[in-house]
Amino acid sequence: MHRIVGRSLLVLLLSGASLLAAPVFGIGYDSDIGTALAILKRIVTEHPAVLTDPAPNIQMHELAETSVNFICRPWVKTADYWTVYWEVTRSVKEAFDKAGITIPFPQRDVHVHHTTPKGNPPVTEVSPAAGEHLVS
Repeated sequence: MHRIVGRSLLVLLLSGASLLAAPVFGIGYDSDIGTALAILKRIVTEHPAVLTDPAPNIQMHELAETSVNFICRPWVKTADYWTVYWEVTRSVKEAFDKAGITIPFPQRDVHVHHTTPKGNPPVTEVSPAAGEHLVS
């Protein structure tokens, strides 16, 4: 077992292992955190290039503005870093999709308030692309 304290980190890095600063995976607030956590753990522990010692660290990390975020940090050999990073990311996306877990994206609702000068009626236009009526 390796301990990450002082010089132990240097020894571990020189031995060819590297912390995979894997992506933070965010799920929607309406998604099940237990299912998401189980998927992340399964994908990481089943990947053949992920080291078992030290053990991967997979945790619910934060309640962000638009998502519940998980850290996913398995240890891998330096040479396997990007392969594991990309394969884990792809596998998580596919597994989340299959399980109905949403991955939110930043978005903003913009409310535009338009007033007409007093005494002038609103003008109605038709958008040719969508066929919607716009009131200005």
